Amino acid sequence: MPVAAYRRADIFALACRITADGDRDGLPNVLMEAQSQSLACVSTNVSAIPELIEDGRGGLLVPPSSPPALARALERLIRDPALRAGLGQHGHDVVRQRFSFEAGIERLLARLPR
Repeated sequence: MPVAAYRRADIFALACRITADGDRDGLPNVLMEAQSQSLACVSTNVSAIPELIEDGRGGLLVPPSSPPALARALERLIRDPALRAGLGQHGHDVVRQRFSFEAGIERLLARLPR
C-alpha cells in the first residue's frame, strides 16, 4: 500500500484469522506500516499481532471471525476522533521504539561480545 494512501486514511483495519488448516499471518507488515503513519488500527488478536497492538492503547483488537466485534470497534473509532488520534500516536511510538531498524540494530549490538 503506498504511503500516500495511509496518510489519506483515518483508520486501518485488518481482520486476520486462522484458517481450517492452521495457516495464519505472523505479524503483518501492513499493520506496522499503518502505525508508522499514526493510523489507529483495528485488527484481530491472533498470532503475533498483540505483540504490536496492545488493545486499547495502540489500537483495538477483536476476536477473529467476529464481524459484529469488528463493526463495533470500527464504529467506536469513527465516532471518537480523540481516541483515533491517541491510539494512532501510541502505535506510531511503539513502531519507532520497538520495531525500527535502529531499535533492532541496538538489540543485536547488545548481544555481541565486545
